[in-house]
Amino acid sequence: MGRPRGKGRGTRGRPPRTAGATTAPAGNTEGRVRRVPRQRQPRNVGGAIAVSQEDLDRVENLKQKREDRMMKLIDNLSMERTKEILKVAVQRQPGLIFDLLQQGPAEPGPEEPPPAPGSPEWCICQNCQEMPTDLERLCCRQLPTECLSVEPLMDIIVLDENVLAVARLMRRDIRALHNMPEEEVNKANRHQAYRQFTYWRHGKLGHGNRRVIPSCCVWRVRRTFPSPTQNYRGFDPNVEI
Repeated sequence: MGRPRGKGRGTRGRPPRTAGATTAPAGNTEGRVRRVPRQRQPRNVGGAIAVSQEDLDRVENLKQKREDRMMKLIDNLSMERTKEILKVAVQRQPGLIFDLLQQGPAEPGPEEPPPAPGSPEWCICQNCQEMPTDLERLCCRQLPTECLSVEPLMDIIVLDENVLAVARLMRRDIRALHNMPEEEVNKANRHQAYRQFTYWRHGKLGHGNRRVIPSCCVWRVRRTFPSPTQNYRGFDPNVEI
């Protein structure tokens, strides 16, 4: 009979092989080199890049030097040059400049007028109305003649129905407004007007980033596109309009 064929041919009595290593036959091992298994390098989990502390310190030092250099340049600017730079900054980042002017300490200027009769005590422009939450009790903080709600651009950018219609088309909010009741048309215009105001004053903020609109401007929008029930949702930071 011939030798048996099959899986176990030639394997009976042999020890199992270990991956990555070779063994010399028993007895004479002189002149033979034992191969050591390779150690697997740690994987870069999550794509994070390991940076040495020396590199981190170097980058931080460069940032500090750049900031110091910019501060020296600012200190040496003339008043006229400062105004020119601020005007360019307003055109490029209107939201940033608006926020800085709102948050920073006000320089001595014209005395703020007393609240108008019926105007909330936190209102300066005399065009605000009381709001249901402290978050919404925000004024544009301008003098009555310079209130944002009466600026000519407010009528063009925020309140013009043709501009609002085009803006809705650009964001794919396509609705057959001509077949909708007036209440729904006004509601759609109000929501788009709030978006237009945000774009106008703050630029594009991104998903989940919202800003409170001054009460004076909110009520200007509501008077232009009123709800017959006078029932308005108000500002909710967790709801996208």
